[in-house]
Amino acid sequence: MNRVTTTSTGRMMLANINASARTLAQAQERSASGKAVQRPSDGPAQVLSALDYRSQLRRNEQLGRNALDARSWLDTADSALMHTVERVTRARTLVVGAVNASSDSQAREAYAAEIDAIREGLIQTANTQHLGRPIFSGTDDVTNSYDDSGAYQGNSGEVQRTVAPGVTIRVNRTGPEVFGSQDPAVNPDGDLFQVLADISTALRAGDIEAASSGITKLTAATDRIETAQVEMGARSKQVEEIGFRNMDVDIALKSALSEVEDVDMAEALIEVHVQEMAYQAALSVAAKVIQPTLLDFLR
Repeated sequence: MNRVTTTSTGRMMLANINASARTLAQAQERSASGKAVQRPSDGPAQVLSALDYRSQLRRNEQLGRNALDARSWLDTADSALMHTVERVTRARTLVVGAVNASSDSQAREAYAAEIDAIREGLIQTANTQHLGRPIFSGTDDVTNSYDDSGAYQGNSGEVQRTVAPGVTIRVNRTGPEVFGSQDPAVNPDGDLFQVLADISTALRAGDIEAASSGITKLTAATDRIETAQVEMGARSKQVEEIGFRNMDVDIALKSALSEVEDVDMAEALIEVHVQEMAYQAALSVAAKVIQPTLLDFLR
């Protein structure tokens, strides 16, 4: 027959009290942090799921930042193209007025001067930047897309942004695609800046025929720029819709992560209360059982 001694009883009770205290501490920790899993040992499967959800969240957040940058780039380009169309339309109106039979040399000089001003302003517009980077220079690392003379400084590279899994969108148009090519083999009349310079020169020289031919060239330039504007606008709309979908995915992932990690606060508080009662009961029982001492038996 096994004999249960006071020492063994005390040890068992102390072990039970310590176990109850640990359980209470864990319940209090879950309640205070709001997290069901504090360490991998609390639930390996839950930890793996949480890590996977967090990894997906980081990827989706990066895609969201890419979409935001793409939208900003496209909106900057759209604004520049809109301004360009307005100024080219104004230049065309000036040429129509300048080639009028009633225009004298002094009037043509004034028209030419304004066209020169428009050309200089359009070169500045062609050097529009997004976050310090020229938007019409392709992928070339240059300060400006065009120099002061209107010569193109960039390349034909495409700037792309990955805005969703498997979805990459081009966010740029190069200078030659918007303002025309400077290669005589591609465009004998040169780009928009050369066309404006030729019109100005023709007006000052009184060459009405050459100036008149510039009207058709400016119309073609306007059509090319508007086509680019429509394309960039469509891409901006696409990026906007993808951005909304990314936000929905972000919400779904955070909800799934919460299901894995977060505790039901009502249940957590009830558990803390139950464990507190169990701990207090263990202390109370231990106090009553271990209370007799050797002096009690000697009385």
